[in-house]
Amino acid sequence: MTTAQLAKRLGVAQPSVIGLEKAEASKVVTIATLERAAHALDCTLVYALVPRKPLETIVRERARDAAQERLRTISHSMALEDQRVGPLVARGAERPRVGEPELVADLEQEPARGVGELAGQCGVGRGHGCQYC
Repeated sequence: MTTAQLAKRLGVAQPSVIGLEKAEASKVVTIATLERAAHALDCTLVYALVPRKPLETIVRERARDAAQERLRTISHSMALEDQRVGPLVARGAERPRVGEPELVADLEQEPARGVGELAGQCGVGRGHGCQYC
């Protein structure tokens, strides 16, 4: 489709369509402008954020981080009471803390409980059958 044809569908002058194309190329086009163009072309505008990693990997990483933070807090409290529960292992260490694998597995199964910021936000939307919504 030529810029003249698109301009006619949009009800604007051809230079406006050229401006739209330049705005899109320079990543400053607005969603409202794209919606108008989509409507003029009898299309639906789809705007999506796509995770860089598989969702399962993101959930596992967040569950591990949440588990490490909980265990760090518990370990500190127990140490203050002279009831140390195991060695403190720095984040990223090869050997997990005592109880960490079990807590990570638990949090992965129930992300709403321990990885709350992810629950219901898989990127697709609620009600589509994803185990994270």
